[in-house]
Amino acid sequence: RRDVEDFLVNQYGANWHRGESGATLRSTIRTLKADYLAGDDIAYDAATAAAYAIYHLPAYYATIGYVVATLTERGLLPASLRVLDVGAGVGGPALALVDLLPDDALLEYHAVEPSAAADVLETMLEPTGSNVQWTVHRDRAEDFEPDGEYDLVVFGNVLSELADPVAVVEQYLSMLADDGTMLAMAPADRNTAIQLREVERAVADDGPATVYAPTVRLWPHQTPTSESWSFDRKPDIE
Repeated sequence: RRDVEDFLVNQYGANWHRGESGATLRSTIRTLKADYLAGDDIAYDAATAAAYAIYHLPAYYATIGYVVATLTERGLLPASLRVLDVGAGVGGPALALVDLLPDDALLEYHAVEPSAAADVLETMLEPTGSNVQWTVHRDRAEDFEPDGEYDLVVFGNVLSELADPVAVVEQYLSMLADDGTMLAMAPADRNTAIQLREVERAVADDGPATVYAPTVRLWPHQTPTSESWSFDRKPDIE
């Protein structure tokens, strides 16, 4: 897709990757990743949103595509699909859903995104066809009030930014249809990966959620006690 490049050209010109704009974007990406790894808070301004689109959008597009394909193969997505994307960012999950759902599917897409990333997201969604209806809600995840139930609720790299992620996940589980799916993703760094497992255990050990991927709970009420982290960071290779 050319959506991201078109956005960057409109924002910074045809040579957005060169000169002052290119240097600013590269510096912003480096700062963004350093803050994430350090567990620091991140302020999403226009430059951060553009950097996020360059760095993260392709990865989230691919991840959601993999998940949508799996859900479709298992018959877990209805032909008329209602999606809630919490912390939707700049549109990786949204674009993947639009591209990968069957041509005869109807998509009602709702995004919850309070930051400047919502401006990029709306730009990404403008060219969608008549079988896609979309709404961007510029609310914080904790404050959003739903209208009805959703077949798919997505948390893409947002739980680590919430003060009480377990409470928010439980809040949104109540918005799922009876046969609905919640997808929670996190980057593969130590802090966010361990936290994601903690959230999963909190909502799945005794309900209200069940887990079918990536690992099925074979023994009810049995929870691993380890962090389940198997990577150690060593000094850089000289």
